[in-house]
Amino acid sequence: MMESALAPPFTSDAFRKRLWLHALIALAVTIVAIAALFRHEISGALNVWSASTAYNHCFLVIPIVGYLCWQRRASLSHAIPSPCPRALIIIFFLSCIWFFAAALDVLELRQFLFIAIIQAAIVAFLGTAVYKKLLGPLLYLFFLVPSGEFLVPSLQDFTARFSVAGLKLVNVPVYADGTFIQIPEGTFVIAEACAGLRFLIASIAFGVLFSLLVYRSWKRRAVFIGLSLVIPVIANGIRAFGIIFAAHLIGSARAAVADHVLYGWLFFSIVIFLLTLVGMSFAERTAVELPFPRPSSVTTPPSSRTPAFYVGMVAAAITLAALGPVRAMLVATPTARMNDAANDLPSPALPWQAAEHLPDWRPKVVGADGQVMQSFSDGRNTVDRYVALYVSHGMRNNLARDLDQIADGVKWKRAGSRQTTVKVGGVEYSINATEIRWGEKKRLVWSFYVVDGKPVAHALDAKLRQAYTDLIGRERVAAFVAISTPMLDATAPASDVLRAFLNSSRSLDTYLAQAH
Repeated sequence: MMESALAPPFTSDAFRKRLWLHALIALAVTIVAIAALFRHEISGALNVWSASTAYNHCFLVIPIVGYLCWQRRASLSHAIPSPCPRALIIIFFLSCIWFFAAALDVLELRQFLFIAIIQAAIVAFLGTAVYKKLLGPLLYLFFLVPSGEFLVPSLQDFTARFSVAGLKLVNVPVYADGTFIQIPEGTFVIAEACAGLRFLIASIAFGVLFSLLVYRSWKRRAVFIGLSLVIPVIANGIRAFGIIFAAHLIGSARAAVADHVLYGWLFFSIVIFLLTLVGMSFAERTAVELPFPRPSSVTTPPSSRTPAFYVGMVAAAITLAALGPVRAMLVATPTARMNDAANDLPSPALPWQAAEHLPDWRPKVVGADGQVMQSFSDGRNTVDRYVALYVSHGMRNNLARDLDQIADGVKWKRAGSRQTTVKVGGVEYSINATEIRWGEKKRLVWSFYVVDGKPVAHALDAKLRQAYTDLIGRERVAAFVAISTPMLDATAPASDVLRAFLNSSRSLDTYLAQAH
């Protein structure tokens, strides 16, 4: 009775509930307003969730987070939200970073920053103590961002190398050309759909959820999440090897791959089951929470948590979060137009002349403001040149999109790619060299970006340079350039043909530097 009489009045259940009500209402209003500010990030994510089977599970993330938070209700029953106005500074910095991500026009980064702003808002309104109790579930919200497509080429290459190594180990005659694998019974290609990205993403999401439900130790969680990262990649290599080896045993490639998708998911289901058994082998006993934990001490006086205080917090949080989007809107109008000259690209110097044959290859490019496909011949060799042109649209630029592909994936498929440098007229060009195949046909493709008159190979470098030119107000036409030639004549390697053509096309860079 003595402790109850001496307890400060604002630790009573009624007062605690009122604090929670004020804090949660203020937080909900803030989140709704921030969601409206970043509606393009949300709609972009929803479109990917619906269109790609790799990200269908994202629809379950919010219900899962709600369940995980509900699981921790006992530890929160006597906690008191203690607003942390200093966290608003984090919102300010995140909004500024979002502006630069918008200048780069990288949707995934903008979506990650949106989730980070929500996290900072939770800290601001509920305090660090409450946030720490909900750290795992709240970090799980980052799985709302559909990310990982950039891993596909690396996963394809690993799966191909793993399969070839396995076939050699069991003495199966094998010839590999990048992602194309040939054995006496037939030819196999490790396509994008066979890279294992869908299973990898699902495995990571499952691994994090399992670790949050089963473990209390962050070390054990880290170990299991690590297994969830490594095992699916290796399992996909085993799956691909198994299909090819089965074709060797059966004597028919067609029979082995007839239902390989169904067999693959059955195989991965078994892998997840075994991964779960491994995880349960070092599971911890669930900690028993006391039904009436000791109330936490309150150091902030109740006067600082009045409705007026929360109104000020809401206004400040929304204003700071809006700085990036508002700034982006101010510069989002087009700053350049495609003039007629930009469509009249210069031809290479002699002996290269325009050819009349129709190219059977064309890159898959999304959202270009202009596209030019031309063929040239020096009398013996033929080179196809594709140029996609992009004008400046402020914060909305389509240069270097994830959906852009050198091979269409239907006829032409990527066999292998690498970044390299070639010397043209004494100047080193950084280019992407990609080998593509369509049946027995093979082509070598060199591709690069031209931004502000300077060629760059990496998409991120192109984005950074384009963002810089936009931010300083320099109006330039950017371009994606791809040149290709058949890989036929051993006496005139495809790389030598493309180098000669590029050496005759150096006026293209100067031309693009002047186009605006």
